[in-house]
Amino acid sequence: MKTDIEVRISETDAAGHVYHANHLIYFEVGRIEFMKAKGISLKERWEKGIVLPVVEAFCQYKSPACLGDILMVDTTLEEAEGKHIKFSYTITCGKRLVARGYTVHVFTVKGKPTPIPEDILRMVIS
Repeated sequence: MKTDIEVRISETDAAGHVYHANHLIYFEVGRIEFMKAKGISLKERWEKGIVLPVVEAFCQYKSPACLGDILMVDTTLEEAEGKHIKFSYTITCGKRLVARGYTVHVFTVKGKPTPIPEDILRMVIS
């Protein structure tokens, strides 16, 4: 799933580059768009007490992004089994690699780890 994001001034540091933590926010935007494209409403899940907290995150920075750059976040489902789901991300600006990484999430219902609900599993792997 590919998602475009334009870098805003609030996302940059004093050097004019995207502040490093914002790459994780871009991962989140890609992940939410991935889930929406699969027909999964995170808001509906949230209201039912189903939450997917991040339990692991990794980001490798390759080149800076700056104000006004149009970034493309490519989100891929790497793994969905048991209670965990893993997404990988590649952020590019044109043909230039900006960053890549992954996040691992655990499904929880009212704060307790739970196996991935069958309906969600079917939707994400389709």
